[in-house]
Amino acid sequence: MLDKFKYAYLKQISVFLFFILLYFGGRAALNGLALFLLISLIDLFVNGTISYKKLPPLLILPIAFYLLNITTLLWTDNISAGIFSLEVKLSFLVIPLILGFQKPDSDFNLNHIIKYFSIASIISPTLLFGRAFYMYFSGNPFPIYSPFSPELHVTYLATYSTINLIFNYLILKNHPNLNTKILAYFSILITIPTIWVSQSKAGMIIYLIIVAIIVFKEMVNFNKWMGIISISVLVIGSVLFINTNPRFKAMFEAVRNYEKYLDGKQTTTESTAARIMTWDASLKIIKENFWIGVGNGDTKQELLKKYDSLGYQGPARLQLNAHNQYLETLLYTGVFGLLFLMGIFILPVIFLKQNTTFFWMFAVVYGFHFLFESMLNTQAGVIFFVFVYCIAIKGEQNKPANIYFTST
Repeated sequence: MLDKFKYAYLKQISVFLFFILLYFGGRAALNGLALFLLISLIDLFVNGTISYKKLPPLLILPIAFYLLNITTLLWTDNISAGIFSLEVKLSFLVIPLILGFQKPDSDFNLNHIIKYFSIASIISPTLLFGRAFYMYFSGNPFPIYSPFSPELHVTYLATYSTINLIFNYLILKNHPNLNTKILAYFSILITIPTIWVSQSKAGMIIYLIIVAIIVFKEMVNFNKWMGIISISVLVIGSVLFINTNPRFKAMFEAVRNYEKYLDGKQTTTESTAARIMTWDASLKIIKENFWIGVGNGDTKQELLKKYDSLGYQGPARLQLNAHNQYLETLLYTGVFGLLFLMGIFILPVIFLKQNTTFFWMFAVVYGFHFLFESMLNTQAGVIFFVFVYCIAIKGEQNKPANIYFTST
């Protein structure tokens, strides 16, 4: 009978497929998520839902954030662009509603999701490396940066790898099974070359920060001085690595000479220099529209106008967004939208009793990445951010079956 069918197993397969496709970006990842959500939605109709009174309150935050984005259409001139922006952000509405109303299921819970993400984070990067070595042995240069992952921006590749590091750290801390721990070690190891080939500056920095936090946390529990020495070695090694990387050298050069990029005579498109100009233009628009922003549909055209008036030729030619999610949110929805976004980061750390270790690491990773990328302007950024947030919040409801997340 249909009502006795184990939808949990279909959800396991579909979420695993989603995680594998996630690393390849574009339509593949979106279709993978759509399949999982479709099966989960059918499960809701067949097996029923929890009462709305039991919906985790923290899942209301992303929904409220999305509804606030909808209201900006009231003062947006470019309605079609606004609707497209809402389509990109639709996960803020759909994922919390579908996952939030799911009944607890011992055959599909947070433990299964983390394990499948860990396995997918071995398989997909291995396939990408296989492609890279094929290109190399075919006489082409070994692909790094964008050529390594042509369908997925390197910032998202680095973000997925860092979240995978955190997940597997929690597995090693809390899972009793030796085979699962061995799998976690392999999954962690592959994050190292993946982060390196991504050549994402923000990605490499935040990865090293998370590694430092984990090492310090564990070594201090074991031996205080060993922890201090380990962190010192890690910091020195990180500084040497960053100082010898040409992309970081270009970044430091741009920061030292930032004033020359604001004179309205520069045509450079170097990433850090371009960000300096986009941030300056964004701040000028925000000062004029602090409370409610310019709306979802008008942000891009307002930025382009400001680039032209300031003489920022590089960002204007590339039609760059703010390249900072906090500024981007202020541009879209004003200060109220920023407050909702910050609430998604901060409130779980304050109110959750079980998943605090993950959530403050999650906040550190995304809080840092949001300084340099408008990650919620793309499907690759939105779907993973919202999905991970929601499954972690939902995991708090299913404490007896939740062995990976603890408050340690």
